[in-house]
Amino acid sequence: MSEDYFVRKAEAARRFGVRVRTLERWEELGLFPRRVQIGPGAVGYRASELETFAKSRQLAERHKSSEPVAPEAA
Repeated sequence: MSEDYFVRKAEAARRFGVRVRTLERWEELGLFPRRVQIGPGAVGYRASELETFAKSRQLAERHKSSEPVAPEAA
């Protein structure tokens, strides 16, 4: 098992292609992993939790794209 490490907010936002504020909103809504205090005035996310989140998003996106599409009305 590999050792977990922490990812700062700005890096996490870059990884997911969103702004830091978006991550904060997702966290407030319970949609994103919670931040962890990693030092005085420094917070980050556990990399393993971000990986789990990313995998769940990939599955959700795959599920959306595999939904049947209704035939067009002629």
